[in-house]
Amino acid sequence: MSVRVLHLFERPEFIPDVARWIHHEFWEGKQGHSPKSMAARLREAVDGTQIPLSLVAIADGQPVGTVNLVENDDENRIHLHPWLAALFVIPEYRRRGIGSRLVREIQQQAARLEIKLMYLGTDNAKFYARLGATTHEQVSPHFQIMKMNALRQQLRTSRLFLRRWLAADREPFAQMSADARVMEFFPSTYSPEETDAVIARIQAHFDARGFGLWAVEIPGVAPFAGFVGLSTPRFEAHFTPCVEIGWRLAAQHWGQGYATEAARAALAFGFETLGLREIVALTAPDNRRSRRVMEKLGMTHNPADDFDHPFFSEEHRLRPHVLYRIARPATSNPGPLPAS
Repeated sequence: MSVRVLHLFERPEFIPDVARWIHHEFWEGKQGHSPKSMAARLREAVDGTQIPLSLVAIADGQPVGTVNLVENDDENRIHLHPWLAALFVIPEYRRRGIGSRLVREIQQQAARLEIKLMYLGTDNAKFYARLGATTHEQVSPHFQIMKMNALRQQLRTSRLFLRRWLAADREPFAQMSADARVMEFFPSTYSPEETDAVIARIQAHFDARGFGLWAVEIPGVAPFAGFVGLSTPRFEAHFTPCVEIGWRLAAQHWGQGYATEAARAALAFGFETLGLREIVALTAPDNRRSRRVMEKLGMTHNPADDFDHPFFSEEHRLRPHVLYRIARPATSNPGPLPAS
């Protein structure tokens, strides 16, 4: 199933449906509210550059869900702003990850507006906790105000800029992917077509989950040096579902601490923004260079975790793999492991 998430103003013909959902789910029976008045409020979201924002999920050519970012959603807490509000998915499309996708999209929109934190009221705290939200105020035994970070699409360290991929990254990525040194622990070097497919998967992962493998830029040195970031493995093993940290840099940038520096920023993002409980890393046993980075990051290896990678045949030299783990520091944002 293909799901697209757009600004509602881009599909104004869906406003009556979305207004009806929100009124029925959140406002029905409250004086002064109607589907018509809700539609008028939704039409106030005229572009994507300011609050209010209204997003719609579209599947099979029809609207199936919505989420909003508003200045205030609680008249008793006007000092808190902005708010994630009116998250809704129609019943027949629930339990397909659309609600999580909408939340991640609104987090990204908030980050683009340079919003760092947003609030929400919910009786389903477990759902939002899985996405990294934390309790701000326990209003009643079954209802709480939660807070959630905006989902940044870029990270900065003292020397590096981690960002979404650009069209200009394709050529240098193809060059490093054709380097036998870089690809020593892969089945082979990649063709330009194969590198394009890798980039497409990375971009799709960002779009679906709100995080991924960032392109690494070294300002003043290299506009593209490789990638570092977080991803979800595409195979099943004893440790999945999980989130994996990985890196791959062009050979001319090895030995300068760039991978470790970028990976520390990615770990912080995973624990503090995504609320992950654990992050793993994996590689072939002989890949001492990557294993040293894992150890510098404080990741630990238990031989009992080692496994055979299902993407390789039984006879392949790269089938045996080692697994490293790192748990969320006690001071970071709590949240259970995300489902795959």
